[in-house]
Amino acid sequence: MKTTLSALTIALVISPLAHAAEAPVRIGLEQVKNPYYPNLHQQRVHVQSLTDSVTIKDVVVNRGNCPIQKMPTVYAGSKPVALVPSTLPYGKEIAVYIKGPCSVAEINVITSQGDWMMKY
Repeated sequence: MKTTLSALTIALVISPLAHAAEAPVRIGLEQVKNPYYPNLHQQRVHVQSLTDSVTIKDVVVNRGNCPIQKMPTVYAGSKPVALVPSTLPYGKEIAVYIKGPCSVAEINVITSQGDWMMKY
């Protein structure tokens, strides 16, 4: 009886790990040079789709304490299209810039398939 309870306890502990959902996105963070001010560096968040289709609803950095640029820069009078929300097929990515200085502790990506967080 004792071994049966021990085996059941171990199975219950391991079960959530075996069935944990894989994230539908890959989240990355990098420092890049600002194209307009070469001596100024910016942080850029990359979100890449790892599934056939996923909608990126929002990207939240440090629980909203580090604002991001959700609209791309306007070039030659064309109308910009918001980066977020955006539906991505497999392998495609979006990149958003963090506005101003910020020490990134976490990035939360809200998708059509749940919320996914990366801690740094």
